[in-house]
Amino acid sequence: MLLLSCISDTHGLHNNMKHSVGTGNILVHSGDLTNIGKIADVESIIAFFHRQLDNFDDIVFIAGNHDLSFDPCFGETNKGRFIRHYANNQDIVTHELEKPEWLTDLLGSMDKRIHYLENSSKTIQGKLFHGSPMTPDFFKEYWAFNAARGQEISNYWSIIPKNVDVLITHGPAKGILDLLENGVDHVGCEELEYVVNYELNNLKLHVFGHIHNPHGKYISDRGTTFVNASICTEEYAPTNMPMQVHL
Repeated sequence: MLLLSCISDTHGLHNNMKHSVGTGNILVHSGDLTNIGKIADVESIIAFFHRQLDNFDDIVFIAGNHDLSFDPCFGETNKGRFIRHYANNQDIVTHELEKPEWLTDLLGSMDKRIHYLENSSKTIQGKLFHGSPMTPDFFKEYWAFNAARGQEISNYWSIIPKNVDVLITHGPAKGILDLLENGVDHVGCEELEYVVNYELNNLKLHVFGHIHNPHGKYISDRGTTFVNASICTEEYAPTNMPMQVHL
């Protein structure tokens, strides 16, 4: 049996978390590593991951909508801001662009036990993991890895292996730990909800964050554990507990 410690939405405050991530077999981070993806902040979280190798055998992480430098649609200006690239009033297709060289080099220099997933899968300690940073459209001119609800975002969910054991997405599925602080609006992805409930028959664990308020754990009737692992509260205080799951 594996012990996973799950965190998300640390927003550059990983060194100031109220609670320790603990120890276990695998540490999972489901995005919003930083506030806007600046070099120093990305370097800091990668250094944090390396320090955690004293406590975990492997570390798996994805990016989130705040991690702008991870999304090739964004570029950093000489004024230290990130801007979204447009061409003829249309978004440039992401796969035609590249990540900044400093980020590619940094990811390439990580210890082999630290795994970055971006709409990709990897078997780790005998379990199949898939990670995606995509979330439904939310001010896409300002935030990374946005896709329109419906077919566009479904295209990303369609590549999730049907036999996946652990799914890591930045955002939640509709109706599962996705309730805003107003207690009324469920803002998760409808298309993802269908996939996790009806297409991934082997799914044991779904880790996400993005919506800070409903931090916690839910186990479905099918036995899948859903974890909203947001460390930051709605006020961006890094006080929520890391969530531990036996797999």
